[in-house]
Amino acid sequence: MVSCIDGIRMFLKDLSTSPFQFQSILHLFGLSQHVHGPTHLDGHTLDWVISRKPDNVVTDCSVSDLICDHFAVHTFVKAHRPPRPRKKITYRELHNINEENFLSDMLALPLFTASAPDICDLLIQYNDGLSSLLDAYAPVRTNMVTVRPANPWLTEEVMDKRRKARARERWWRDRKKKGTSLESDRELVRHCNKEKRRVLDSVKAAHFNQEINKELGKKSLFKVVDSFLIKKPGLKLPRHDSLQELVERFSGQFTTKIANIRSRLDAARCCHPAADTPMDVPPLSSFVRVTVPEIVALIKDCPSKSSYRNPIPTSLIL
Repeated sequence: MVSCIDGIRMFLKDLSTSPFQFQSILHLFGLSQHVHGPTHLDGHTLDWVISRKPDNVVTDCSVSDLICDHFAVHTFVKAHRPPRPRKKITYRELHNINEENFLSDMLALPLFTASAPDICDLLIQYNDGLSSLLDAYAPVRTNMVTVRPANPWLTEEVMDKRRKARARERWWRDRKKKGTSLESDRELVRHCNKEKRRVLDSVKAAHFNQEINKELGKKSLFKVVDSFLIKKPGLKLPRHDSLQELVERFSGQFTTKIANIRSRLDAARCCHPAADTPMDVPPLSSFVRVTVPEIVALIKDCPSKSSYRNPIPTSLIL
């Protein structure tokens, strides 16, 4: 934490009364005041930079040029970007499956060659057979990935510079493996990377300047700053004296809500007794037999969606 305080009406030039007591308070709470020297024309130190001593974030602080009646205070702060969160993912390389071999092996499963007469056994053949076949062709893999938020400053120009830089680097590495690379090839790679960085920095700076300029309040400005510092807001709960009391309040609120809904439904039923009378609906006594082409057409018209509980993705069948 770093606090920049402007226009303090205690003159640190005279350490006889209030300023000396204030500096004692800073020392008592483990704080440090980094501005040394006058920051005003009258020779007083009116502008302060205060930080916690254990944080050790202020590396340098100096008094510079005169601006109106105050001197400018330059401060270097160690503000490291927080590391991006990482998470564990599981996936299958479905794009590497040979569809012809997969289809032939699927038709050779007992599900098709020796189908069980019982529906429960048939379901077991379906789940076990397709799951084992999918595990053989595309086993489950795990990997740790970095969670990266969407970058609105990634324009088409930036993507084009990135593609060119990566292509130039691959070309240089390929020539290096063959032993035919030159120093000029490496200079071209450096030039492409510098050009990519230059375009990226300019586009990113323009984006953040636009976001900061259109925000008027301090709260909105802090949200913009937190967005590019990858700072997630903490969990905010309602004001409470104890966590047990808060949990009971939540439980009581939902219990009361359900009771009120039931009471309104009972009241509506009493006011409209005709709602409970049975309606004269003709029974479904017969069904029309559908053909296999009709079922296939119906399945193909459905969207290709899958659940993690399915033994095989829908995209491998349709």
